[in-house]
Amino acid sequence: MTRQQDRIGKIGQEHAAAALRRVGVEMVERIGTPTKLIPARMTGTYKVIWGEKVSGDHRGILPGGISVLAETKTIMDRNLVWSDLRDHQPTRLDEHAEFGGVSLLVWVHSTDIYVMRWPIAGFGP
Repeated sequence: MTRQQDRIGKIGQEHAAAALRRVGVEMVERIGTPTKLIPARMTGTYKVIWGEKVSGDHRGILPGGISVLAETKTIMDRNLVWSDLRDHQPTRLDEHAEFGGVSLLVWVHSTDIYVMRWPIAGFGP
């Protein structure tokens, strides 16, 4: 991922969190991706090692105590497609919904922000 893509993704995450609050999700928190920084020899730089995969990008609570798990995709210039999801993401969203939570897919696009309840009819591989 380039620095530009990383910056766009971070901005998308901020927009997604605001959109979740607008649709009534309380206590919206970003789920941090575990990483380790390994110092590179004699260069003063670090290598990033990604830890275990997380369930989504944000967690929150709906009134009544219902758990919310949201995955965000920042795809600004085209439609969102199934292959934009990493292999573990649909499974985690499915599992959360099966346990009685509300799973959401948030698509940040240049025209709007779309908050969709998972599973999404007609959206698949």
